[in-house]
Amino acid sequence: MKRKQKNGLYLIAEIGVNYYDIAKQRGIRNLDAALLMCDEAKRAGVDAVKFQTYKAKKIASRQSPSYWDLNEESTRSQYELFTKYDSFGEQEYKIISEHCKKSGIEFFSTPFDFDSADYLDQYMACYKISSSDITNIPFIRHIAGKNKPIFLSTGASDLNEIQRAIDVIRDVNREEIVLMHCVLEYPTPADHANLYRITALKQEFPGLEIGYSDHTRPEFGYDVLKSAYLLGAHVVEKHFTLDKSLPGNDHYHAMDVDDALQIREHIRRLDQICGDERIDHLGNEEQARKNARRSIVLTRSIEEGETLEEKDLTFKRPGTGIPPYELASVLGKKANRPLEEDYVLQWEDLALQNVPINKGNYYLETDKRMELFERYRSEGWEKGYHEYREAWVENAKNQYVSEWPLLVDIETSSLCNLKCPMCYTITDEFKEKVSARLMPETLFYKIIDEISKKVWAVRLSFRGEPTLHPQLTAFIRYAKEKGIREVSFLTNGSRLTDDFIRELIHAGVDWITVSVDGTGEDYENIRKPLLFEDIYQKIKRFKEIKEEMQVHKPVIKIQGIWPSMKNKAEEYYNLFEPVTDSIAFNPLIDYLDHDTDIVYDEDFSCPQLYQRIVVAADGKALMCSNDEENMNVIGDLNKENLYDIWHGEKLEEARNMMKKQGGFKNIPVCRKCYLPRKMEENEKAYVNGREIIIKNYVGRSQKIGE
Repeated sequence: MKRKQKNGLYLIAEIGVNYYDIAKQRGIRNLDAALLMCDEAKRAGVDAVKFQTYKAKKIASRQSPSYWDLNEESTRSQYELFTKYDSFGEQEYKIISEHCKKSGIEFFSTPFDFDSADYLDQYMACYKISSSDITNIPFIRHIAGKNKPIFLSTGASDLNEIQRAIDVIRDVNREEIVLMHCVLEYPTPADHANLYRITALKQEFPGLEIGYSDHTRPEFGYDVLKSAYLLGAHVVEKHFTLDKSLPGNDHYHAMDVDDALQIREHIRRLDQICGDERIDHLGNEEQARKNARRSIVLTRSIEEGETLEEKDLTFKRPGTGIPPYELASVLGKKANRPLEEDYVLQWEDLALQNVPINKGNYYLETDKRMELFERYRSEGWEKGYHEYREAWVENAKNQYVSEWPLLVDIETSSLCNLKCPMCYTITDEFKEKVSARLMPETLFYKIIDEISKKVWAVRLSFRGEPTLHPQLTAFIRYAKEKGIREVSFLTNGSRLTDDFIRELIHAGVDWITVSVDGTGEDYENIRKPLLFEDIYQKIKRFKEIKEEMQVHKPVIKIQGIWPSMKNKAEEYYNLFEPVTDSIAFNPLIDYLDHDTDIVYDEDFSCPQLYQRIVVAADGKALMCSNDEENMNVIGDLNKENLYDIWHGEKLEEARNMMKKQGGFKNIPVCRKCYLPRKMEENEKAYVNGREIIIKNYVGRSQKIGE
């Protein structure tokens, strides 16, 4: 379905089979009447037109009684009524769909049998399942298998019936489901509309959108539809006619062109009155917000380099400086210039903390190759990529918490098929604290559904080997279909067969990092039991297959720990340069927790708390991507939403602690992390005449296994 926006009205004109009566009234062909009604719906500002596709002999037995108002529609048999309106077939719907496409209005139809569902598939982008079929599980499963968004009508159904239908759909289909509240009473008196069922459905199915299929008569003021909209039903379906006075079938409770225009205007006015759902200040409050609030103000003059204490500070208007709630972040900071008494303190007056971005990841690359790497990596979303990378730096530097994290690390697998001598996963402590497993598919889809089109990027790896998950390519494909702009993962490369490489490319993965620690025996002594030549050929084949398929993505980056390549840096680079997009290295981190006398950067503040959130394979949310032992669990995606965890108390506590001088030392996982450690430029390497400055951690052995 082509929703313009999540908020705002999406109005569906249910033409159904009303065009038969319009054709008879106007003396025109049934098909011409159908096309005319599509055009009139478009003129009325409707977003989509919906028809009903059936054959009487497939939908009802000859003994099926009526369930509508016999004063309005006198036909007493469903079979008899449906027989009057079942002449259209595939050819007619093909013409209607093409006409709607040219007119700029969406077309779809509710199928009532398997044949109709099959031939309609090529003409519409979504399906509607009638309330009458909510227990028709074989039919629901058949439609769900088309893998398109579904409107599921819930008239005359109970909670168990709705849940069962959703479960059947979700077994095979991860596209959007819109539950449509309706009452199977034609027409529905306004006092039978039962609109609070909309809020009840929202509570029972928080991951789904709830709409409303209306069978009440259009009344002055359109109170029923406006109430449904205010309760959260922004997808509204209503029968549509060109003459409400026509007898029979669905004209008597339908809207006409004037009604549709009026409904649009009433909803527009509601939107103006209600504003939006953001709990935020309004633009017209900005001046008052600045001048009526308070800032941190100096009680005395301060010299450059002087440390600010609580007695030096008070709170006064205007609110144009640092707000009082940031007091803890100001205390202990040093002034970077002389400041006068009664001065409204600004962040730029303070000596800021060090917030290192992408620390520990260094390239052996030329500027030209790095430029090409970035160009290919951003291919297809160049503007968004620039915003994403800019936010990656600025959010951390300014300690700004965006609405959603920029990236979500999703650990598809915490299992690994290697036993590297410097890896924490080989330790007994890790095995005790982390239950190695694959992420359940339902959990992965739940996460992606929530962050769809809100989070720029996901990385499908953390501690284990992601390619061990049999659904990895399906996960990638689903994330891309749901609007995640960059999907990446880190791998040891052991499972990169030709077929798997092609699957990854077709799935749409954007970026793969392959860990290659050294060459020859150096590599094989680390990456046990892998063989270097085998891995090299796999990476080479990846390059060849991309060229065969004429694609730049996924970009392939290889990286290794510095001690594995330091004596052969040029050889390493020249071997991999022709077959990869970029080549990087990392200093050896204290993976095994051997270091004791660690030298810290006392001004450190962690960037990750403003960039990303990590979800382990068991659904636990972790404070950062360096919490390999689950030391700081901040939430559980099995029970909570990612949004709530990102803005939750535990993560906010960590952010506030980081704002204090040396505050990171109060968090156990941070004391073990490599990010706060001091570095020194104590080594150089040369690659094809280029000098590479090597940074190492102070006091950190660069010997593998220590």
